[in-house]
Amino acid sequence: MFKLLKNIIQNRKDMQQDRISTFNKSKILQLIYFVGVSLYFIYYWMHVSQLDQKYVPKYLLGIAIICFIVKIVFTRYELFEAVFGGGLLLLMFCCWKMSGSIDYPLNAILLLGLKNVDIKELFKLLFYVVIVSVSIIMTWTLLHNLPGIIRVQDYGRGGVETRFQFGWWHPNRGHSVFFTIIVLFLSSYFKKCKWWIFVCLIIFNYECFLLTKSKTGFIVTLISIVFFFLLKLINNGFHRKVLFFLAQMINILCIVFSMIGIGIVPIASGLLDKLNKITTGRVMIAKAFYAEFGIHTFGTSLGGKIPDLGIARTLLEYGIVVFILLYSSVLVATWILYKKNKLEIMLLLTIYMIYFTFEAYFQAAFDIKPIIIGYAFYQFSDVSFYRKTRRSVRKRGFD
Repeated sequence: MFKLLKNIIQNRKDMQQDRISTFNKSKILQLIYFVGVSLYFIYYWMHVSQLDQKYVPKYLLGIAIICFIVKIVFTRYELFEAVFGGGLLLLMFCCWKMSGSIDYPLNAILLLGLKNVDIKELFKLLFYVVIVSVSIIMTWTLLHNLPGIIRVQDYGRGGVETRFQFGWWHPNRGHSVFFTIIVLFLSSYFKKCKWWIFVCLIIFNYECFLLTKSKTGFIVTLISIVFFFLLKLINNGFHRKVLFFLAQMINILCIVFSMIGIGIVPIASGLLDKLNKITTGRVMIAKAFYAEFGIHTFGTSLGGKIPDLGIARTLLEYGIVVFILLYSSVLVATWILYKKNKLEIMLLLTIYMIYFTFEAYFQAAFDIKPIIIGYAFYQFSDVSFYRKTRRSVRKRGFD
């Protein structure tokens, strides 16, 4: 009897040690992943600025990729996760060989490394990383490249305009900086925000618009602030269902609009002209790309040229397979996040869908849809594995 009791105590101690060991390993791997994400974001945010590139060494991106690979190698995956991950990497390799663009392969390893990562802590980290990067870029521009603050030219809207770009290569990118800071802040802290903070953010967004004159940036940022304010007020299941339905309809409309804009879905010429005017000529540019390059299974090289409609660019540059996989994943991820009651992350996904329907930035450092989709995927797999395990335990009579 005494020996049996001793064995039970020893087994419990071993189990506790195993839990501690697993917990410590998970924390260390998450820290490695956070280092990689930080370097990845810092590299790309500085790389697309007017900052002297000698201050943005390429080894930052190399170290980030190594961190992601280490995280993936030492993370335990279920069989179907490993199969899906291998298939995704193979698909991204095919797209890379066809298009010559490495954006989506990088996004893929970023996505695969997300397992067991605290998404809320990740968003808080990204909020501070972006603020630090922006501070460095704007300070350097003020000290060493003052003309890089402003650009004066004809943007195709009927006359010469003076617009602030704050050290980036285009005023629209300048406004996307403030958009990113605001949405990362709201996704992390909206529950603690008083009503007057939302008002201040709206005023700040309008002041940024007066400087950048980016209509897309202003409208989407305003929608983001309103969405998170409404989310703060939601207190019952019906309102959550309405918010989910609204988010899903917006996602679908963004996809349909992009297919119309590229010329796949025909509409009346008068309506097409109105859409082209609203998007300051972007629809016609996308149609011209479609006429020149066509659509291929795994995409094609666009010769360094970029159509401004983001979803349309995915279809042109990365092909039909990635297009279907990515945007069906957006719809599925929206449903998973709704079911898991992660409404703030669900809204964040929809907000980025709206923004990058009309903009063409694809690294996850600017368009974090791959991060959110990856998080939703692991949420679903965890739930499925958990339910399967519980059913097995109950069948054996232990619960």
